[in-house]
Amino acid sequence: MKKLISIIGVIVILFSLLWFREDLEKDKKWRMSDKAVSRFVKKVKKEHHFKLVGKGGSEENDKIKSISLTFSSIKEFRINELPEARKLLLSLTSSLLESINSSPDLKPFLFQYPFSKEDIKISILSDLPIEDGDEYLVYLQIYNGRLTYCKECEDRMGPFIKVLGESYEEALKKDGLNSIDVK
Repeated sequence: MKKLISIIGVIVILFSLLWFREDLEKDKKWRMSDKAVSRFVKKVKKEHHFKLVGKGGSEENDKIKSISLTFSSIKEFRINELPEARKLLLSLTSSLLESINSSPDLKPFLFQYPFSKEDIKISILSDLPIEDGDEYLVYLQIYNGRLTYCKECEDRMGPFIKVLGESYEEALKKDGLNSIDVK
């Protein structure tokens, strides 16, 4: 009887070790992702004084398929300053993709390499109080390779109002760039 209990104990321990090893591999994938994203976030905090308020992502076939970051900002963009907001989103996209794609430890965990503009989402929410009559962009985003710029609705209770949506390629042309080394 003691021998049977010992054998069952060994089987349980081996099964637990195999299960735990799989969890470690999953954790390693997201640790590598966090490492690459952290370099980008530190740069953004230093250069733009943005605060990271959310991050996430998705997986497919046990690989990282997308990475999503949301920042709050005290930087303000008036609607007539949309070209500056565009330049900021293009720059952040390029910088995040550079950080992800230049990480050799992360490469085996990516669903697609190189990661592209369709694989990331960057959102920026304005933290500034908006005065009545002010026309500010309060939400900027790149998602699925599309840039979106929004203002607040009139009563400030409803959803944002899209001022403009454009493809990444359209944004590059309007910004006078042919490409920013982004796939």
